[in-house]
Amino acid sequence: MSNLLLAPLIIAAAAAGAERLLRLRDSKRLSAPGEYFDIGGHRLHYRVFGAHHLENDEDTPLVVLEADSADWSTHFGDFPQQVAKSYAVLVYDRAGLGWSSEGPGPRDVDTLSKELHRLLVHVGKGRRALLVGHGFGTWIARMYAHRYPFETAGIVLLDGEHEGFAVAARRKGLPTNEPSSLLLRLLSMANFFGILRALRMPVAVPQIPGYEFSERAQSVLSVRSFVPAILRTIQAEQDSRTASLKQIEALKDERFEFPVRIVAAGQIADPSTAPKGYPAVEVNRLWVEQQRKLLSLSSDAKFALADGCHHYLALGAPDWVLEAIRDAQESVLVPERA
Repeated sequence: MSNLLLAPLIIAAAAAGAERLLRLRDSKRLSAPGEYFDIGGHRLHYRVFGAHHLENDEDTPLVVLEADSADWSTHFGDFPQQVAKSYAVLVYDRAGLGWSSEGPGPRDVDTLSKELHRLLVHVGKGRRALLVGHGFGTWIARMYAHRYPFETAGIVLLDGEHEGFAVAARRKGLPTNEPSSLLLRLLSMANFFGILRALRMPVAVPQIPGYEFSERAQSVLSVRSFVPAILRTIQAEQDSRTASLKQIEALKDERFEFPVRIVAAGQIADPSTAPKGYPAVEVNRLWVEQQRKLLSLSSDAKFALADGCHHYLALGAPDWVLEAIRDAQESVLVPERA
């Protein structure tokens, strides 16, 4: 084989080796801020804020934050500390994301809810959970509540996709906003050779109008965007999306006996930054309409529209989310203390 043919292979191997060394350096520079718990073959990373509330009030549910797809605890920014002023709150990384080790497949909502339950048995010590799910995390919260209704105090759903949205969008000729599986695979390949780092393209750093992550959080999100296990997990959760959707659709007649609070963002698609010709107004309208249907989940359900707000409500519009949590907590506690 001529040197000319060998050159690309040598360059590719060198690039992959350099990327591996940079990831090793990064792992030493930014260590995990929380604790670990082994749920049976793999460990989940978690943090508890406001733990003193657990000691002072044995009735108040533990607030549990469940992140969107491709997100983990860091993506909640300083929001856990805001919740912790009033309640104990747990934030964690799903297996394979953040600092948690990879978990076995399939990575569907049924599997993810079971893994969360194992963690909460350890951390919660029998205390019921008020689940706050964001985006894809709303599906996990709903599945958890279905599987463990007597261990669930309530759920808060933050701008989560209703299971009927994609079908309704296709009927209207609108885009469904589903991520491309092919694109995720190409990103993983590019990351292996260090291309994403060279181009400064961290995949896990969202742009949120009106909010800036702390310097450390920004570094964590940027650096850990290049961890292969995280990209593999993002791909695995996406590959299981069809299974997850079917699992949620099977719960369509579910009616919970606890409070459900729904907060929808008015702008899943920003008209000012959307590509020319993209029907942002129509997509936003349908997105909100579909979420209103979640009111059927409980006789104690409330819907709020954070009009004009971005998808990352806990960061861009925290007051809306804090109010939903407070209202759900009061709905749980007032009857018990009456």
